Amino acid sequence: MIPAWLKLFLQVSVLLLILVFLWLNLVDDILSLSADTVDNTSGQSSLAPQEPIAALVHGSVDVPEKVVREVTAYTASVEETDSEPCVGAAGFDICEIAESGLNVCASNAFPIGTFLTVEGLGDCVVFDRMNSRYQNRVDWFMGYDKERAIQFGLQKLYVTDRGIYE
Repeated sequence: MIPAWLKLFLQVSVLLLILVFLWLNLVDDILSLSADTVDNTSGQSSLAPQEPIAALVHGSVDVPEKVVREVTAYTASVEETDSEPCVGAAGFDICEIAESGLNVCASNAFPIGTFLTVEGLGDCVVFDRMNSRYQNRVDWFMGYDKERAIQFGLQKLYVTDRGIYE
């Protein structure tokens, strides 16, 4: 015959083990959910703009590096681009993209589709290219606001590569 206190002890122990098991599964699910957002073959996050903390902890995503780059601004005008100023190098209508609320930028330093954070301006996606003279510059698309682009001029700002935008 098993004493009552031993039965109670065993029942509480089993209950605690079940709770610990459930808690560990929950933590594992959260970590794997975050890790699933990272393409481990390229090291690029499929979430933009924030990389999942779990992916950073597990080392499957490189910590973004801030680099000072020359940043300029351009508009959808034939004088600044080509005969089709709204069609970016990626073939997308960058005017429509910008009107939808997603900032567009041009750069030769990053692959098409790269998500960037530019100090003081915010986030943009590289959907366009620049003249080949400018290999390390970022050009922020300002729609049709030529005066604002002129006032912006050339600035040296921190630019952070956040990975490929999907």
